[in-house]
Amino acid sequence: MEDTEIELEVTRLMQELQTITKNIEILIAPYEKIMEEATNKIEEISLPYKKNTEIIETRIKELILLRAKSLKTGSGNVTYKKGAVRRSWDLDALDGVCDRDVDVKNRIWNYRKETIGEPSVTIKVDTEGTSITNI
Repeated sequence: MEDTEIELEVTRLMQELQTITKNIEILIAPYEKIMEEATNKIEEISLPYKKNTEIIETRIKELILLRAKSLKTGSGNVTYKKGAVRRSWDLDALDGVCDRDVDVKNRIWNYRKETIGEPSVTIKVDTEGTSITNI
């Protein structure tokens, strides 16, 4: 294909893509408004409970970090993951040194970088079969 033919075909395809994109935007516009209203309502309903749940979750995490083990409860599971050492290497620096001095290859651990991964806690609340309860 010649450059002119490619330009014409790409221009035609871009016009077709533009038409389809505009049609999609027109078709989904009413649903976007519904989604925005639903999201706002969810945030409004959740707002009074957020601070309390954050306080509770923080305390659960503190306790599980002290315990250093996961826990299954009748209300859900709290998963503990211990921290781990993560290593990264500055490969460009190592390659340059090794290219210049073969003896240094045996001492590449001097360039090792380690970061400690912090322990983490995941909370999964079981909400199946529950109904609204006064809190």
